[in-house]
Amino acid sequence: MPACLLIVDNEPPIRWMLRILLGDAGSTTIEAANGVEGLSMVRNEQPDAVLIELMTPVMDGLDMIQQIRVDPTMHDRCIVAMSAAVDLTEVVRQVAIDSCLVKSFERDDVLAEIAHCPEERNPASIDVVSTHGSGAIE
Repeated sequence: MPACLLIVDNEPPIRWMLRILLGDAGSTTIEAANGVEGLSMVRNEQPDAVLIELMTPVMDGLDMIQQIRVDPTMHDRCIVAMSAAVDLTEVVRQVAIDSCLVKSFERDDVLAEIAHCPEERNPASIDVVSTHGSGAIE
């Protein structure tokens, strides 16, 4: 489990839920409400992993991911994309991400995707996780 995670989502309840979930799992979390804030926090705070909602205001998650990947001081961050409104299979083709979570997701899926953030990125082995069971996080 990464020591420090940045959660980028414009919905405060989602950030709150992920902060509690990941904090209980032993990670420190920091938060941003949009891609501009998130990009600044990646640069300044240097989190080990970033959970990014793709549909955020000001700067969307795709633009944020692309900027992270071209910056040599940030390019190696583990990135997990999240969305309920975007076809994440297409996102995998567009940008180099490590994993995807389709909202609404299960607690165990979130922890599993974060826990296996790779030491080195391998875009060829990206998982798209989508579950809609009784333990779904919405």
